[in-house]
Amino acid sequence: MFVYCIYLGDYEYYGSTRHIQKRQVLHNSRLRKGQCKANLYNKARELGIDKLDLIVIYEGDNYKDIEQELILNADENCLNMQSVILDRERSLRLHREAQRRYILKIKSKN
Repeated sequence: MFVYCIYLGDYEYYGSTRHIQKRQVLHNSRLRKGQCKANLYNKARELGIDKLDLIVIYEGDNYKDIEQELILNADENCLNMQSVILDRERSLRLHREAQRRYILKIKSKN
């Protein structure tokens, strides 16, 4: 597992992935197509950047912890829109809540 950084001048974006080359292709595809409006892509377009380079800053097992620390300790120039979900319990709770809202929405239509 890898933690990477994308630098855009004074701005940075942190991410993690299992396959660094595939992730770089995906980021650059999103940038080129212009369909994704995330901070990273908006800032790259604003700065006239047409290719993103991922710089590996960590490789290892506790990659989510490292990514979370980098995002939480970053300054106002960090382009990440949200922090990493660190634990499976929180992830499952959020998923269950979303399912409940969806079911209630369906029932209210009937």
